[in-house]
Parts: sequence; C-alpha cells; structure tokens
Amino acid sequence: MYTIGEFSKISKLTAKALRYYDQEGILTPSERGGNGYRYYSNEDLAKAELILLLKQFDFSIAEIKEVMAHELEEEDLAAFLAEKRTQLAEKIARQKALIQQMDDLLKHTETRERRQMDYRMSVETLPAEKVALLYFEGTFKEIGKYTGQLFQEVKGRGSGAPFCLYFDEEVNETGKMALGVPIKKIFDSDALKITNFPTGRALCTTHVGSYERLNEAYKALIDYAKANELTLETPWREVYLKGPGKFFKGNPDSYQTKIIVPIKE
Repeated sequence: MYTIGEFSKISKLTAKALRYYDQEGILTPSERGGNGYRYYSNEDLAKAELILLLKQFDFSIAEIKEVMAHELEEEDLAAFLAEKRTQLAEKIARQKALIQQMDDLLKHTETRERRQMDYRMSVETLPAEKVALLYFEGTFKEIGKYTGQLFQEVKGRGSGAPFCLYFDEEVNETGKMALGVPIKKIFDSDALKITNFPTGRALCTTHVGSYERLNEAYKALIDYAKANELTLETPWREVYLKGPGKFFKGNPDSYQTKIIVPIKE
C-alpha cells in the first residue's frame, strides 16, 4: 500500500487532485487508516493511469466520473473512447467553421472599410396581385429547401420575383412563414395556397448585399417608421430581386432584397 505522498509520485497526480478525486468518488483509496490517512494499491494505480488517459483525451471531470463508475471491460472503454472521438470531431468542425468566419471578417476588414449602406425609404401603394404561397414553420436558413417545391408546383405560371413572408413580430428560433411567388392566373394546388394580395400602403426599402446584413436594413426601416410615426404591421415581406441561383451562389455583395412592410391605416 502507498501513502498519498508516495502514490502522488508514482501516479503523477498531485495530492490535491487525489483528495479531490476521492471527494468526487472518482478515485477512492483502497484503505483508510484509523488516523484518516489514505492508502492506495496497485489497482488504484491502474485507475489513476486511466484517469490521466481520459484527461489527455479531453474528458471533463463529470465525464470521467461517469466512466469510472463502471466496471470497465476493454470493449466498454473502446465504446466510451469512440463516442468521445465523435464529439471531439464535431467540436473541431465547429471551431474550424468559427475560424473561417473570423478569417473572412479579418480579410474583409483588411481589404476595405465596412461601408454603411444608405437606405432609401419609400411609402408605396401596392397593387393587388395573385400569389402562390407555401406555408412552413422554420428559420430563414431553411427557405432554400422549400424553393424547389414551390417552383415545381408553380411551374411556368410565375410572374415575378420570389418572396418570403414573416408573420411573427419578433425573431424566434423557428417561426411561421410562407415562401411565395406572384402568378399569372389562379390554378389548383394541394401543396400551395393560391390567394390574392389586396392593394395597400407599405413602407419599402432595398438592401444590396449579403443576407447576413439584412438586419441593417430592418434597423433603418424601423427607425424611419418611428421618426415618421408610422405603425408597421405583419406580415413583413422580403422580395429576392437578385440572389443565389439553383446551382451557384454568385456574389453575395450584389444580392438585392426589397423589404416591404404594411402600414396600418
């Protein structure tokens, strides 16, 4: 049997760590003397080596505790390591994506100053028009997967740029929205809602650039509405005048998105 000092030298774990592992039930000494001293065995040394291995593989204390609670066979340990490997691979992928975003931002900052767009506002009277709508619950990033379904149903009956309607006044993780397109005439469809947009007044502006900066257009529009005492209503509409194609994304800096928000009369 080894005292805590001796075991510390042998196991490469500090006495402080050993006391903590004992307190957490991760590595309990095989014996405890009448004076409260801890005594460790060769079996405890094997556990200590496993703890060091798990720490090396980025296991958290909680994860180590869960692993050490099992009577581990070789196959059991392999299963834990395989699962941890998957988690680490996913973490690395997320970190690589973050690094790429940082690199893109730094490159953008180095090559040119971030320009502030001058948004021009207009109050327009929108004409009545026939539209085909595909309703769904989701996020902005999911719009692309519904675009093909919309145009497959509409086929050659579209008569304008596609748009998205947002029915929620605030941004949520998922929200009620509809992807739509103006149409030449009414037709039957089980997947789409075919309806008429009535005429009405709306506050409009056009954003030129990537979708990631659309929030700047919304800020300018909301600020204008407040300054001019206009009450905005839903649904808010984004009309994609120029955007990614079916096969190529193109240049996001040249995307054109018209924002249309109804005004309460």
